[in-house]
Formats: sequence, C-alpha cells, structure tokens
Amino acid sequence: MVKLKKNLTIVTLILILIFSNQVWAQEKEEVKESKIRRFEILFNASLPFTLIFSYLLISGIESIASQGKVFSVKEKDRPLVLVGAVTFSSLIAFIDLKKDSSRDEKVRPCNVK
Repeated sequence: MVKLKKNLTIVTLILILIFSNQVWAQEKEEVKESKIRRFEILFNASLPFTLIFSYLLISGIESIASQGKVFSVKEKDRPLVLVGAVTFSSLIAFIDLKKDSSRDEKVRPCNVK
C-alpha cells in the first residue's frame, strides 16, 4: 500500500511538471488591465481587513468611552462598522487608482518570470 502511494505521488508530480512546462512554453499573451477592474480587485480584497479594522476601532472607542470596560459592538453600531469598512476600502482603492493613473495604458505580459 505504501509503495502504491509513493508511485502515485511520483506519477502525479511528473504529470504536474509536464503540464506546467507546456504552460510556460506558450507565447506570452498581452493583458490590458483597466482602471475600474483594478479598483474592484483592491476594494474587494481589502474589504475583509477593513471590516476587522472598523470593528476594532469602534470597539476601542466605545471601550475608552466606557472607562475601560470590555465592549462588544451593539446592534445599533453594526451599520457604522459597515460604513467605516466600505469607506476605508474605497479610500485604499482610490489612492491606488490615483497613485498610478497610467495603469490603463500599460500593457503587461501575462507570464512574467
């Protein structure tokens, strides 16, 4: 049984190497990334982290306001956390958009080594 697993592992690795080599051997394709696509990717990627940050920020502010008592976000504060997260994510994506305004004109190769 152990020998079968080793053989199966070796065959799998060989197949992965063969097919990955074929992918790298193909010609490089030109990929054009639009500004709005970049904005959407950054917004969606940063949203979970900004939700955590907003929750901790609201929780910390309420904890300080209540003189150090442990605080959990109440039902009425959840929209505030959501608005804060969307605002922070939008700000992150907008800053990246303004940082490199020529991204729309750049053409990058798909397979960069």
